Amino acid sequence: MQQQQQQQNTMDEKSILNDLLLTHKSLMHQYSTLLAETTDPKLRGIIQDQFVNISVDQYRIYDMMSKKGYYNIKQAQPNEVQQEKQKAQQMSQSLN
Repeated sequence: MQQQQQQQNTMDEKSILNDLLLTHKSLMHQYSTLLAETTDPKLRGIIQDQFVNISVDQYRIYDMMSKKGYYNIKQAQPNEVQQEKQKAQQMSQSLN
């Protein structure tokens, strides 16, 4: 009975990595909001450094999950990439 409970409370590797990935994505969102709302130069520098660190860690987790087959993404077709690139350029131009 106790062994069965331990097995139920134990997360597998995929679940742990997925939890870490979601946590890092949330942290990146929070840090980007802080960056947008912080005016103190020293504090901005600290937040920027932390954002970079979290984004590096997030990519490492994603990469590990991808290599293990836990995180599969659909490869975009070249024409889809080009369309999105054009949309981004148009939005950028409209802001200028």
